Amino acid sequence: MSALEGLSNVTYLVLDVTNPQQLQDAVELVRNKCGGSLDILINNAGSNHFSPVLDLDLDETKKIYDINVWGPLMLIQKFAPLVISAKRSVINITSISGYVNVLIYFGDNKALYSITLAGETLCVITGANDIQELYRNSSTITWDNLIKDMYSFVGLSPRSISQVWGETHEQLATSDSKNPTQLAHEMTSEYHRQQLLTAVIAENLVQRIIPGLDKSLPWNILSKHPACIHTSGDSITLSLWEWCNEVIIKSSVTACYGHKIFEINPNLLQAMMSWEAKNWKFMYKLPEFIARDIINARSEFIDTLCKYFETPKEDRSDALYFVKVMEEEIWAAGLSDHEIAGIHMLHLWAITANVYKAAFWAIAHIVHIPELLAQIRAEIAPAMGTDGETVDLKYLTEDCPRLEAFFHEVLRINSAGALAREVTTPTLFSGNVLAKGTKLMIPYRQLPLDGQAWGPSARDFDPERFLKDKSLTRSPNFRPFGGGHKLCPGRFIAKKSVYTIVALLFSRYDVTLETSTANQKFPRIDDVTAGVGTNARRRCETGH
Repeated sequence: MSALEGLSNVTYLVLDVTNPQQLQDAVELVRNKCGGSLDILINNAGSNHFSPVLDLDLDETKKIYDINVWGPLMLIQKFAPLVISAKRSVINITSISGYVNVLIYFGDNKALYSITLAGETLCVITGANDIQELYRNSSTITWDNLIKDMYSFVGLSPRSISQVWGETHEQLATSDSKNPTQLAHEMTSEYHRQQLLTAVIAENLVQRIIPGLDKSLPWNILSKHPACIHTSGDSITLSLWEWCNEVIIKSSVTACYGHKIFEINPNLLQAMMSWEAKNWKFMYKLPEFIARDIINARSEFIDTLCKYFETPKEDRSDALYFVKVMEEEIWAAGLSDHEIAGIHMLHLWAITANVYKAAFWAIAHIVHIPELLAQIRAEIAPAMGTDGETVDLKYLTEDCPRLEAFFHEVLRINSAGALAREVTTPTLFSGNVLAKGTKLMIPYRQLPLDGQAWGPSARDFDPERFLKDKSLTRSPNFRPFGGGHKLCPGRFIAKKSVYTIVALLFSRYDVTLETSTANQKFPRIDDVTAGVGTNARRRCETGH
């Protein structure tokens, strides 16, 4: 937080929420700074510790309640007149990092437990066996309402959502679907799976992505890249995070939608990166006046796709198979171009949301572990063509066991996100009868950090973990791509993309940490912000 102190539009103060005088002083400071009113008060105070009951210090334990309960309550009361004057809001939030410690609180017995938020009961699943049971049940436990909420967020009307789900009786145009009995929302997912899992069609996507990655690596391109911090005669210093964002997302979007989409909006990438940085606000369903940044990013994202689909098809004939057939399927359901664009935004988000983060963590680990760098470079050498530009993906994916084990460990240590489902009819689950309407959640982060499954080094990065025990890839606690019939269809493309960027980068250049930054620390994982799939890097950090 101290890094914010130097910003012209930020007033930084240290505040103990349990100290009434400090609270009153803060109120007066804000009153003077803001003209007697306050638009938003956000409470995120928190403190915790875990210990056996007999070892607890009662005074220290009472302080937890002072900080987490009475302090925020006192803060709200003190600032209430300023917030009421502005006729605005108070927001109380917490981080997702507490999910891991909840297991300790419940004795780590993997039992179901419930929490109540805003009057709604949420059943939390932490046991790997229970998660497997959930994956097997797709008939009475679904995510349909979650998808409908997402469709609503991207602009579909209630009528259009009903049409996509086959809940209306209107006579609509027919598409070229080979399975006309399936609903439009099922077919859009099916086309996505076909693109990513059908050998010939998937290979077409891979062969589009690789050239995009390769074209980003020439010296003259890197030296002018937006992620370039400075250059010298024989070196280029890049922000790894910004570089992975730009190179991998842009390559993936171009591979799927062709070159026309960036001709329509050359700034689309910036909108997508803005969405990536703040889409946790969408997950938390924050009100519009707080989430204006993601509302703007969403609007630019969808408007660009809308213009894309309004463009004559012959001008965007280089789009992938699934882009074309999805457009036809959704159009046949009676949706507008804007609604078609909204659904495509969600699919494009799914395609781009994780690969750049996995690549970032892979490269970061390699440059921080010199012996690993030497081992990876030696193992991938036979896969590189004599020109240094071609890559034998078959060799990389089948004959590089160290690279594969390393990739699995990168996914394990950085897995995040949560799975949400809803019970549609009374269901016997894990020995309990769950009522219709029960909301279920799996906080994925606790699975790869479970000491019972991974041993005492569960929280450590061990690039040889999966090399020593290949059976770990079958562990129910290793779920980087989900499971069941919703297993991520993009898992093979993601693997090939990360392998390719690692092979091209480390075979072509000597990659090291920036030497002028003494003792540059490994980037911290962002385990306090809600996300999907792979964790991002903690924001507001220097380096990388």
